[in-house]
Amino acid sequence: MALLVPKGIQRYPDTGDTVKGVIDIWWIVHDGGLLMLLPFLLKQHRTWRKCRLRIFTVAQVEDNSIQMKKDLKQFLYQLRIEADVEVIEMHDSDVSAYTYERTLIM
Repeated sequence: MALLVPKGIQRYPDTGDTVKGVIDIWWIVHDGGLLMLLPFLLKQHRTWRKCRLRIFTVAQVEDNSIQMKKDLKQFLYQLRIEADVEVIEMHDSDVSAYTYERTLIM
C-alpha cells in the first residue's frame, strides 16, 4: 500500500508544469522495493523530473542503523534509484513486531 501526499502546493501540478522539490518516501515495511517503484515512475515524467528523492526508514535503537543505511543505499544502487537515505531510530514500543520482522527479512 502506498499513499501520495502533496505538501506545500496550492493545486496538483498539470501535465505541462515542472515541479522542483523533494519526494519523501517513508519505507516502513520493507517489501522488496515495490514502494520504490511509485516515486521512480513519478520521476520519469517531466513534471516531477527535477525533484529529488529522500527515503526514510525506521530502525530500533539497538539496531545497527549505520549498517542499515549502508545496506539500503546499496539496495537502491542495485535498483538504479538515486536518493538520499535517512534511518530514523525508534524505541521498541514505537515499532510494531510485524514491521520489525519484515525489516529483518530484507
